[in-house]
Amino acid sequence: MSKLIPQDAEFYNNLYKKVRPAICKMVGFGKENEEIVNDIMQDGIIIFMDKYQNDPLEAKKYNPSGLYYTICRNIFLGKLREENKIPKTDLQSFSETFKGEPIDINIEEEIIKLEKAKEINLCIQQLRERHRQVICLRYWDLLSIDKIAELLGYSNGHTVTQTIYRAILQLKDCFKKKQLI
Repeated sequence: MSKLIPQDAEFYNNLYKKVRPAICKMVGFGKENEEIVNDIMQDGIIIFMDKYQNDPLEAKKYNPSGLYYTICRNIFLGKLREENKIPKTDLQSFSETFKGEPIDINIEEEIIKLEKAKEINLCIQQLRERHRQVICLRYWDLLSIDKIAELLGYSNGHTVTQTIYRAILQLKDCFKKKQLI
């Protein structure tokens, strides 16, 4: 299994060169953020290599730079949550909300939902990198428009709003083609 782990130093050099600009843009350019970027990139490469080592066949399904970027992005968002710069998901209060309610599950409906979720994910993966970023930050990470503008280095929230609008139009088009709506 270890033969599936990329061992080539050039592979990791190219991976680092591809992903670093996007992480710099997310964290913010400047000397004061260079150490943060380096920490994220180092932690990310360790997790990336671990993913290849523990589940190489699953890891091979993804574009290496996309996987590495996603790992680094999640590390950065985790740091923001630790510093209370973005809200944490409170699973305890969420689970207590539904405690004691009967669960009525229709297996066929759940399978259909899963299939639709896969198709939606494919549509999201087809978006341009910047569109995918704003959609994920806005709707998965629940960040404000202003916070997204700050994270991605936009001059104002209007640019983020326009990017979200364009991304949603592309998603709607993809959803129509796949007959999801």
